Amino acid sequence: MKFLDSLNDIFLLEESSIVGFTNEKTGMTMYDEILLQPHMKDYFRKKKIDRHRNAHYLMDVKRDRFIHFTTLERLRGIVQTKKLLMNPPYEKFGIDAVAAISTIYGESVPGVQTTHNKEPLAAIFFSTRTIPQYGRVEEVIWDKDVEIKSYKIITMKHGIEMLNNSRMKIDDQDMVHYSKESFDRVEGN
Repeated sequence: MKFLDSLNDIFLLEESSIVGFTNEKTGMTMYDEILLQPHMKDYFRKKKIDRHRNAHYLMDVKRDRFIHFTTLERLRGIVQTKKLLMNPPYEKFGIDAVAAISTIYGESVPGVQTTHNKEPLAAIFFSTRTIPQYGRVEEVIWDKDVEIKSYKIITMKHGIEMLNNSRMKIDDQDMVHYSKESFDRVEGN
């Protein structure tokens, strides 16, 4: 596939549904499949309330989909390697981690996700089996490279719309754990 030369190319391809992963068994795009997934309660396997009254959820990373905002140039490298790199060959925008946002419970928080760069941004909507350290409303954090299983290139506007319409609402201080070990370390009921 010829790589996109501009954000306008991404918009045109997005509108015609050419870009992205299609499940060979169902013939559906990854985006269509997420819209047909079960009710919210089925996403989280367990829930605990800690001593500060914050909720902690246990979720299987295979059930989540993520959005990562980046520049078009960096998007090229992500698509070529099919990875979000912990130590990329360029200066990182923010924290020393790999970050994305859950499309299941995440929300658009521009101060964290999209205002740290002056260049135009695009996004990659993706699935992975790489286990994150944790997730919060504004971002999901990994401390290692994230291997991308399937993806779709989308505009920044479309990514923000997806986050504004996420299926589940959690509070700002709530945390999502993607491993049983991490979840079990939380003291609570």
